[in-house]
This record gives sequence, C-alpha cells and structure tokens, in this order.
Amino acid sequence: MTRTHAFVSLLCLSLVAPTLAVLPPPARAAASEAPIQFVSFDAYDYGFTGPDHIHPGLTTIQIVNTGRELHHIQLVKLDAGKTARQFTSAMKAEPGRFPTWAHFMGGPNAAAPGDRTAAVQDLQPGHYLLLCVIPDNKGAPHFALGMIKPLTVSSKAASRGTMVKPDVVITLSDFHFALSQPLTSGTHTIQVVNQGSQVHEAVVVQLPPNGSIKAFAAAFEPGAPLPDPPPGKPIGGVTGIEGGNQGWATIMFSPGRYGLICFFPDPATGAPHFTKGMMVDFDVK
Repeated sequence: MTRTHAFVSLLCLSLVAPTLAVLPPPARAAASEAPIQFVSFDAYDYGFTGPDHIHPGLTTIQIVNTGRELHHIQLVKLDAGKTARQFTSAMKAEPGRFPTWAHFMGGPNAAAPGDRTAAVQDLQPGHYLLLCVIPDNKGAPHFALGMIKPLTVSSKAASRGTMVKPDVVITLSDFHFALSQPLTSGTHTIQVVNQGSQVHEAVVVQLPPNGSIKAFAAAFEPGAPLPDPPPGKPIGGVTGIEGGNQGWATIMFSPGRYGLICFFPDPATGAPHFTKGMMVDFDVK
C-alpha cells in the first residue's frame, strides 16, 4: 500500500495544472425534501482546514487540494469515549493497524493538486477524524505527518426524508466491482454500496486512450519502475467504507477510458485488494 499511494502522489503532480478544477454540482435532494448539508475542507501538505462542528444527516463533503501532493478525506468514526490523541497513540504503537474502535465511514477520494472532489455521507452524531492515509514518497502516511483533524457531529436531530438520487450504483464486494448500468458522458451521481466483509473503496481513474486499469495497477507492483507517461489519473470516488455502509460521489465524465480500483489491504495478507482482482475498466461514450 505504501508504494501504491506514493506512486499515485507522483503521478498526479505530473498530470495536473496548479489551477483549481471545476467540481460538478453537489448531489441534490428532491425539491420537496430538506437540502443536503454542504461542508468544505482545504487540504494542504500536511493538514486540513475547515469546520470543527457540523450537524448530523446527509452531508456533501468537499476536499479542495491546495497542496503539492495527492490528498483525500478518510472519515473515521470513533467509539464513545475515544479521542484523537488515543487514535494517534494506537497508530504509533501498531503502525498500519487501525484500532477496532475506529470505523471507516467514507469520504471524498483522491483529489490531485489543484483539484477538488466531493462525496455525500450520512453522518450520525459522534466524534470523527478526518485523515489522509496516502503516504508521502518516503512511505509515511500523511496523517502521521499531521494530516488529521477532529470533527464533531452534533446530537441535533437530523432532517428526515432527504434522499440522494443516484444515476448509477456501484456495488463493492470481496473482491469485485459491479455497475448497475453503463456510465455515459456527463455529470453523474454514483451510489457506492459495500456488500463485502472487508473495508473497500472506489477510486475512479481516468485512463489514457487504449489504457487499462490492469496496466494502471501493474505500475504499483513492488519494484516496478515509474512509467512515463503515467498510466492514468485518479479523479475521485468514495474512500473506505465498512460492509453495510454506502456513500455517493458526483463526477463529471468525458468520453474515454476509465477504471475502478480498490487499494485497501487484505487484513490477513496485507495485499491490496486490486491484487485479488478488485479492479475493472470501462468505456464512457
């Protein structure tokens, strides 16, 4: 996992300009329903700025990458009584092993330098952490370098009846992606549902003409040289969610080749899920 994310960080530096990309409109509820809460966080090397307290309920979470490396937001919900300090201590004691009282709750996936991405999550009251688990080019995860921010979701009653209207559903399992229907060019709200027994993510990758997600994944094998030109560019998705949970991402697709890939490691072997076949490519027309 260290090499994979370090490679993606270098990859995005070579692909994007320093100007902010235009993000598609956030997911919306039907006109008769309550609006979806919107919050935005700036990500820099290495930290987050943004609100400390928000209301519960469906929330569009945006990440604006103002740094020089690839960043994302991994939401982690802490069990009652646990703190950010305890989380940091636990990770120092057992690097690479998340404590059982920290639960993966999704968030906006990879935003390249100068870009922004967003995801919608249903946030329940409690204490959360915003993490970037992508390592730097020396292998240190960004949260270990200070890229961690506490977030409190208040106990105020959440609005009822609000729903996100997805165009396409991506189902995650051990270890596959399944699309409910083909994606077409334009802006689409995608529902990501984890029906597997492990934590999974959906990273959406824009591939070069005639590219494949297999070639993209091959660049992450230990000892593989960094290819020139890069074999693809991450453009968002939903970060890690536990089985039975879901999230939504709104992404603008132009015609071309794309792929889906999951980098989360298998707890038993440490091998990233894409090595078990959790990747797929597709065409957008």
